[in-house]
Amino acid sequence: MARAFIHPKLLASLRTIDEALMPDTAEFLDPVGVSNGQGGKTKSWPVNGTSPCRLAPAPMAPQERHVSQNMLAAPQLVTPRIEAITTWIVSFPVTVATLTPAWRLRIDDRIFEIVDIKGPHAYDSELTVICKEVK
Repeated sequence: MARAFIHPKLLASLRTIDEALMPDTAEFLDPVGVSNGQGGKTKSWPVNGTSPCRLAPAPMAPQERHVSQNMLAAPQLVTPRIEAITTWIVSFPVTVATLTPAWRLRIDDRIFEIVDIKGPHAYDSELTVICKEVK
């Protein structure tokens, strides 16, 4: 069986077209431990870079999870609620290879937690990142 081959010039052209079709900009938020002044640390999320991207909802139904508003309150005082977890797909230029699952993404005023990173592979024209919205 013959192996499929994409000419490097064609692949470069496809990658350029893909990047031109990315209307959003993502900021990469890298978690850093910062002293809280009392001997402990708190997590801060400074911006570690930016990239053009395309944000789209994943073609699947939202998941649900039970959340209580105050986990430390007495059980009779806890008001449980159900929260929807929507999965999102963020596409990046294939040249963005520095993403890690520990990072978060800020696109406009929305924050996303990285769930999985698909690729990049040799013939990909974009890097696909699966996320869930944090806020």
